[in-house]
Amino acid sequence: MVHIDPAIVAQVLESAPSEFVIHGAVEEKNVILGGDNIAFVSVGGPPYISDLDRGKRNGTLEDTRNIIKLSQHFDVIHLQSPNVEPQDIALNIRHLHTIESQLSLSQKPFFIFSRGSPQVQDGFAMTRIARGLSESEFEQKAWCYTVINTNSPRQLDIPMCQGIIDFARAGQVSVITPFTLAGAMAPITMPGALVLQHAEALAGITLAQTVRPGAPVVYGSFTSNVDMKSGSPAFGTPEFVQAAFGAGQLARHINLPWRGSAATASNAPDEQSVYETMMSAWGSILGGVNMMIHAAGWLEGGLTASMEKFILDIESLQNPDYPNVFGLGDVTLLPTAKTGAAVRKQAPVVLENVVAVLEGRKPTKKYNGYTSCPLVTRYGRVIMAEFGYDDELMSSFPLDSTKERWSMWLIKLFVLPVLYWKFMLRGKA
Repeated sequence: MVHIDPAIVAQVLESAPSEFVIHGAVEEKNVILGGDNIAFVSVGGPPYISDLDRGKRNGTLEDTRNIIKLSQHFDVIHLQSPNVEPQDIALNIRHLHTIESQLSLSQKPFFIFSRGSPQVQDGFAMTRIARGLSESEFEQKAWCYTVINTNSPRQLDIPMCQGIIDFARAGQVSVITPFTLAGAMAPITMPGALVLQHAEALAGITLAQTVRPGAPVVYGSFTSNVDMKSGSPAFGTPEFVQAAFGAGQLARHINLPWRGSAATASNAPDEQSVYETMMSAWGSILGGVNMMIHAAGWLEGGLTASMEKFILDIESLQNPDYPNVFGLGDVTLLPTAKTGAAVRKQAPVVLENVVAVLEGRKPTKKYNGYTSCPLVTRYGRVIMAEFGYDDELMSSFPLDSTKERWSMWLIKLFVLPVLYWKFMLRGKA
């Protein structure tokens, strides 16, 4: 058992970047992790693949390459993933084929397994060759990522620790993700499970920052509950959503990008799988996720990658026929209050981005999360709560917006209805 002094943890956290870029083969495929950005990643890690024609079977290299091609094609998938295990390739060379497929078939940032230093170094060398980089150029920027899973409770095994060290030394991204299932390897309560998750994640992050201060790391979470009848992991449950909300707050507390998931325990691409994935994704997005893994194709609790489910999920994330469709208001499920004030700020952003797409330009405008909630504290008094993402105060008045005021009561009673009905709905405000 290794005890890490809290002062050491606090010190190294100051060096961890809150936002960074992971680079693709071309600038257009670069991905920002952190801040208000969301990156979607497809299914990762299943040993099996399924489709309507051939059913469930062992994954092959052809299946791996097919999912890589799909992930490259759809703009809403931002990074490549390990997708499915190519079991027709011998273990000692499997990593070479998987990495070569990602590098040759996709321009997006990609994944390297942490399965021992020799395989990791092979992946780094292949990256330098494919991207035309010297060793120093490679280490100056992030080009690839790995996922580090703790062996809960409270254990980082040798391969995972070595993976953290290898990726930190090279300046590449480690997504440090405890797999804490409440009622199995974690306490049954969500607060207890989140405490364990946080401790395990901090241990891995501390190791990475000790090896190389400033190494890019992502605070990962995969906390859920187990089925109390079978003991198997359950996803898309109320507990999963609660854990996602808590994990997002913990990541923001230490000012790091947060990795969440969209998962399901269903065995088929059916109503259950869609509902559970929707709930998982909803919890992650409303929790402020920056990197959502398993966003497309995950099935059977991670045992199977489903081609049908991949397309279902893609159509939930982005219309494959109309990638220039935009949204505003409640339908977007943004992690902010659903108010008319929010729509008023979203509309100009959508307008400018639509015009940019129509003119063949890249849309660049971003919504800052502004919303306004007039909170009635008592008769004749209102707190005009105006804030953005991460609860940042964004007052429109030169007043302390945290105090209740009679003037805000008058604005709510007489001004806002006129502004809404006479101006906003007519596109004048």
